[in-house]
Amino acid sequence: MKQHIISLLLLSGVGINICAQNTITYPSKLSAGTLTAMLRAQKADTPNKLNAFIKLYNDADRTTVATEYGVKFNVGGNGLYTAIINPNAIEALSNDARVERLDIGNNATTTLDRVRPLVNADKTGTENGLPTLFDGKGVIIGVVDNGFDFTHPMFKDADGNCRIITAWDQNVTGGFNDYGYGVIYNTTEKILAARHDNSYDTHGTHVLGIAGGSSSSAYKGIATGAQLAVVSTNKSEQGIIDGVDYLIKYAESQGKPIAINVSLGTVLGYKDGTSNFAQLLDQLLSGKKGVLLSIATGNEGHRNTMIASNNNCSSTLVPPSYGRENIFMQGETGHSYKLKLTLKNTATGDVLLEKILTSDNETSEKITDFGTDDRANALLTMSSLKNAITEAPTFNINLSYLTATNEQWQIEFTTDGGKYMAACDYGSFAAGGNEGFVDGVGFYTCIYIHRKESYCRWRIRIT
Repeated sequence: MKQHIISLLLLSGVGINICAQNTITYPSKLSAGTLTAMLRAQKADTPNKLNAFIKLYNDADRTTVATEYGVKFNVGGNGLYTAIINPNAIEALSNDARVERLDIGNNATTTLDRVRPLVNADKTGTENGLPTLFDGKGVIIGVVDNGFDFTHPMFKDADGNCRIITAWDQNVTGGFNDYGYGVIYNTTEKILAARHDNSYDTHGTHVLGIAGGSSSSAYKGIATGAQLAVVSTNKSEQGIIDGVDYLIKYAESQGKPIAINVSLGTVLGYKDGTSNFAQLLDQLLSGKKGVLLSIATGNEGHRNTMIASNNNCSSTLVPPSYGRENIFMQGETGHSYKLKLTLKNTATGDVLLEKILTSDNETSEKITDFGTDDRANALLTMSSLKNAITEAPTFNINLSYLTATNEQWQIEFTTDGGKYMAACDYGSFAAGGNEGFVDGVGFYTCIYIHRKESYCRWRIRIT
């Protein structure tokens, strides 16, 4: 209604007094945000240089522009660069005919501060009618991962004491323990002296911080009062299982419940609870009270790593540049399958290697001395086996070979109508320009609730 009244007043010629405005016009190459940043920086006695995006026309000489305006060009190409620039030079630079656009961009913000309110973690105190404060006190959080900073401020209590009460580094030699490998730091002094695990990663610190990191700011974990126990794993399935076993036994020795997180996994192997990994976890958790285990769902949504169908199909296998790949295919019990793997010379059409696996012939093979450029180092192992519990047919392929530019791996799946799912570990499946071939997918959903309900594993990607 207000908008209509104002419009009528203007149309009818009713006079409205408007205070005088001081307007200065700048080149349209500058956004409002860029103008604001420039003007604010110019107010300082000694203006700090600003980060900026600079887009030059294709015929512009970047070196000359840098010299004339004191610009430090950094990363970029095709005329677009990140740069460091004096705010007093922004207006003149934007008037330069060689500059197409100049933009300060936007400042990123940390957003973990919203997690606790969103999951109602801030409403777990007595002020909300609960009988006690649920902040993890009296509970141990166990994390099996890699890349822990034992001295991180997030892992200290309000008095500055280390909250990590035990740490097993499976990647250090020279220690003695019941598992026969790694070093266990079982006192605060030893943990602080070690400072970190034997890893160049930081993933474990990230995961542990979300689960139980403590801070006086909004950027903190969920169970800020819990004690912390970590295993820096060697990333083998056996090492992960040993780590879970160690954490369970440690919690029992302390008489406390434990919640264990494993943010590690693989697209390979059985997804029905019958793998050696799942069976041993079942055994560890069977009959246990006060033990929870959660396993992450995976990060493979960005790669076309899977093919799932009940029809025959062909695809190309695209291994990564370092030449290593693993493939696992699982079918349905009672059905027959065939897998054909071929290495072709795309320039001549010659077949450099062709191997076939069938579900009715259990075998395990090694193939060497194939291909062209990497023939001396070529290694291919293949197996056709049946699941020891379900009798479901499975194919395994392990490849170590640097594929030449004129070579292409092709893979063909044949079925009698039974469903199958194939996954590659590092690369992807792609049509590869071949008629009738299919791309792999990165959004395949595998929801797995274990038959014994001792733990759940969900692998869901929603787009």
